[in-house]
Amino acid sequence: MRKNNDWREDHVVKRDILKAIRICGFEPVLIFDDRQSVINMWSDEGICTAKINSGNP
Repeated sequence: MRKNNDWREDHVVKRDILKAIRICGFEPVLIFDDRQSVINMWSDEGICTAKINSGNP
């Protein structure tokens, strides 16, 4: 998912992935994620998100 030596924050990487998905003509309708910063980004993009527990504190 992430190239070597890519130290950007998760929400930045996933926003770029979302852009690529949309360019291909797809529109996600539901996302499962465990990081609040990423969930906030999905919400900003208008995508419903289900928060899951990663098991990490």
